[in-house]
Amino acid sequence: MPPPAFFLGIDVARSGLGLVVLSGDGTQLAALRRAYGTAPAHAHDPQDWWRAARTGIKEILRRANLRPEQIRCIGVSGDSDGMVALGKDGKVLCPTAMGADQRAEPQIDLLNRAVGARNLLNLASGTAHAGAAAVKLLWLRENEKRVWHDLAVVLAPKDFLRYRLCETLVTDANDASASLLFNPKTRSWSKQLITLLDFNPGWLPALSSGQLIAGRVTATAAREAGLQVGTPVVTGGGHAAATAITAGVLSQGTALIELGGAGGLFAPTAEALRDPSGRLTTTCHCLAGTWALSAGDLAGTEAMEWLQENVFASEVVHARRIGRDPLEPLTELAAEVPPGADGLVYL
Repeated sequence: MPPPAFFLGIDVARSGLGLVVLSGDGTQLAALRRAYGTAPAHAHDPQDWWRAARTGIKEILRRANLRPEQIRCIGVSGDSDGMVALGKDGKVLCPTAMGADQRAEPQIDLLNRAVGARNLLNLASGTAHAGAAAVKLLWLRENEKRVWHDLAVVLAPKDFLRYRLCETLVTDANDASASLLFNPKTRSWSKQLITLLDFNPGWLPALSSGQLIAGRVTATAAREAGLQVGTPVVTGGGHAAATAITAGVLSQGTALIELGGAGGLFAPTAEALRDPSGRLTTTCHCLAGTWALSAGDLAGTEAMEWLQENVFASEVVHARRIGRDPLEPLTELAAEVPPGADGLVYL
């Protein structure tokens, strides 16, 4: 009889790094969250994600009572609206703004002028916003000349973490769709958009399906994170697509509604459908041959983050100290409130 299989999942979120260990039948053996030490609204040092992963992996294996060689495969996911800039040596060139980068608001107009709002909708199936890699790259070109000169690779957050694990430069179609440099209909980088914006196509990683193996844990990563050399790491997907898989939202006729740092709707489709109004964005699922219609609210649960930082700061600190998700104390308080919150409405 073959030995039992166990799987490690890692999610790079704005508020912290989430880790989970599952058995082959989907039973959760252990879960934890590692804070970065950076407020969610602030720019992140991507190396903090790797530091959190190194300590978190060792801790979750201890909690699950597993040896490194018992992990059959590693999956990664993360916030799609984050852009990591790397130099030729693979080193991080600048901090990463997770979500909308308010500094890049002027570049939204610049993108629309360079491409045309209707043309952008046709080519990328989306509208310009300050969370997209295309907009953040325009900001870098105008404001960070040194970074722009040294730029060699652009990665989504989960792709950077996988790069640290196995040194492969790969992304999936779901995270690529969020960049506004990708054509979801053809599931390929848009040569037309890249040319119009005068970007280097060599900055963009190779494409793969989320369920395929993208690389294997290197000796360096194994030593630093307490893993087995050669453990497979799959391509993974953006947070919404990965969460949809977890919820069983795999095909047309199912949908996911999520509240988080950014709220969202994710509804898989069998083909690339387009909303002419632009209110719903055509994106790719991280699974091969599947698309989705999505909508996002960048404000999401920022009010919860404000409560965490300003009203329940001591509860949050205590939760992190004992390894709990900082949102759990707030969720427990919310559970004491009757449905409808006695008529209270938040706008």
